[in-house]
Amino acid sequence: MLTRSVTVALLTAFAPAALADIVALGGAAVIALPPDDITLDAWESSTEARAWFERDFVLSAALDLDVVNSGLVQDATNVVEGQVPAGVAISTYMLRVDPVGGAAVQYTGYVTFDRPILGVLIHRGTLNGSDAALGAPTVSHYNKNTNRGVDLADDDDSLESSADRRTVTFLYTAGNYTDDMRIVVSSCLADLAADGLVDFSDYLEFLNLYEVQDPRIDFNQDGLVDFGDYLEFLNHYDAGC
Repeated sequence: MLTRSVTVALLTAFAPAALADIVALGGAAVIALPPDDITLDAWESSTEARAWFERDFVLSAALDLDVVNSGLVQDATNVVEGQVPAGVAISTYMLRVDPVGGAAVQYTGYVTFDRPILGVLIHRGTLNGSDAALGAPTVSHYNKNTNRGVDLADDDDSLESSADRRTVTFLYTAGNYTDDMRIVVSSCLADLAADGLVDFSDYLEFLNLYEVQDPRIDFNQDGLVDFGDYLEFLNHYDAGC
């Protein structure tokens, strides 16, 4: 079991120019700007799973993640834990539900990013422990109750990261508690291998994607995958994170 600790020491350098972005949502997922107070029952909706950007920075210490594997995760047997090493540039997002009046509500949907998802935090302890360092600076009051997080102990909650590590699909069932998931995304456009680093494995992955004309490497956003994208990739590759 990995040691679970996140401190404000993780926050070493803001890098707003490298900020990852949400490029698509579906189902109950919406982009929303949270208020200062998101304690239980303070910001309710029985129809919306609210997603928002939290922070963008470089890790000064390794960050332990609750789930790093792609594919469907619906119980503890599907979970692969992992770690993002120090020095990696990341962006964090929250995806959260809090139903009106505590009545049980099921939410389904997805969120797609323009850069790879490195992993997520879904347990009460890791969420509570990371709020100060990884949470939005504009939010100072979080729900800390015992049922916060994503419950994989039954079939009520699940999550799935796509094979390309760009999309997380969720099933939340919440009642008198909140379901929260903190999503950690690479801030590096050239991180095609989705490991938080920019190295030769990303160059090889670019060649694989180029061969099949994958639109993920349309770096100059002209609707084509061609030599112009190769040159743009080299610029990002040389810049690193």
